[in-house]
Order: sequence, then C-alpha cells, then structure tokens
Amino acid sequence: MKDPYDSLVPIFRGERIPPRVQQHGTGVYFKLNSDVYLLTAAHVIDGSEPGQLLVPGPDGLVPIAGSMYASFIADEDRKGDNADFALFKLGAQCKKALNHHFSALPQTRTELLNTSLELGCCSISGYPVSKGTNKSGQLSSEIYSFRGVAAKATTYEKLGLDPSANIIVHYDRSRAVYPGTLQPFPGPALRGVSGGAIFSWPKEHALSDDWSIPSLVGIFHTYHKDEGLAVGSLLMPYIATIGLMQMKGGQA
Repeated sequence: MKDPYDSLVPIFRGERIPPRVQQHGTGVYFKLNSDVYLLTAAHVIDGSEPGQLLVPGPDGLVPIAGSMYASFIADEDRKGDNADFALFKLGAQCKKALNHHFSALPQTRTELLNTSLELGCCSISGYPVSKGTNKSGQLSSEIYSFRGVAAKATTYEKLGLDPSANIIVHYDRSRAVYPGTLQPFPGPALRGVSGGAIFSWPKEHALSDDWSIPSLVGIFHTYHKDEGLAVGSLLMPYIATIGLMQMKGGQA
C-alpha cells in the first residue's frame, strides 16, 4: 500500500428522531493476520445502538457489523478516559462492503512505540465534519491531514498524560500554513477527525508529501483548542485487544 489514505474511513451515524444521517467520526481500516478491524475512538461509538453507525459500501451506507470493544467509560463524557480507544473486528459482509472503496492498512505500515517522546513530525488524518456535504441525500466526505510536531515531556506533565500511552501533537489552527507555500491556511476544525490516524514522519522526511513514507503510530481522539494540542493513543492497546480477541474467538 502506497497511500495510507486508502485505509481511512468516514463513520456516519443514523438518528431516528429526527430521522437523519450525519457524518460522525473517522476509523482506520486495519488488517492483522487474516482478520480486518476498524480502529477508532471510543467516544465515536458511545451511545450508539447496533446498526446505527454506518460506513460507505458499494451502493450506499452500510452498518458496521462485527465484534466491538471500547475502553472503560470513566465518566459520561470520557473526561477521565485518557485512552479513549475502540475497535471493531469486522464481519465478512462489512469487510466486503469496505473493500469496494478502501484498502486495509497492513501491520507493516505501523510502528508500535514504547514512548512517544522520540517522535518528531506527525500528521493527524481524518474526515472533518465541516467538510462533509449532503446534496439531495447524497453524502460525501473530504479527507484532511493536519501536520505538527510531537510534544516534549513537559507538555505531557501539564496535561497529566503518559507518553508511554498517549501522543500529543502541537497543532494550532490559527497559525496553520499550507505546506507547499507556507502561506496562512485556516484549516477546518478537527471535529469528525476523532478516530483518525496519527502518522509519524522520519526526521529526514518531515516536510515530505510522499505518503508511502510515514507509519501509523496512534489514533487521534481529543483536541485542546486553547492550547493548540491534539491528543491520541498509541497503538499498543489496540494491538493487545486484537490479540485477546483472537485468543477468545472474537470477543475481548
């Protein structure tokens, strides 16, 4: 896989009252051994009922179907959940539907880190809600990436986060620039990007636009607007949960 964008999936949510479908979050379509998964943030799936979360299929939106696991809910709004991770082990029909538009990211395009303190330049990629459209019932989404520099230890201490579990990336929307020209570029808000990918760029390719280079190192879940800080979780809890699901035949 040369373009990891092919693994990023917009997640929609269907509501009964009022009846509507809205773009809701992002997921990373991921393959480990012979199984496929959708990695996302736990708050993306909170409060949803079976069949309520939807992804693009060949003929429209289809329900996400499969075994699900989410991190422990510390409180109703997850303010106490620094992990905020969730995943689906996808069933055969959901896999078939996703394969029409997307390609599962192989494990070879990931990097399992013991600490995020050694990271340099990172990109956060997903589908901002503000860029989604609904024209006569035809839904569309637009993918965006937000690039910034990984934080140092003092920033983790300030937010009370653990660099062995979390990733913090400096990204201030008000100071964003277009990488090609370095001209001011007020990008979209990160709402809807939750559950999207955090890619790490090697130091020598920090400003590259060659997407065959970066590795998936985490999943984004929270943006602290006032501080200009984007927070996610490292991949280890996802991989550990997948291992547990495989041992138990699908259930964590």
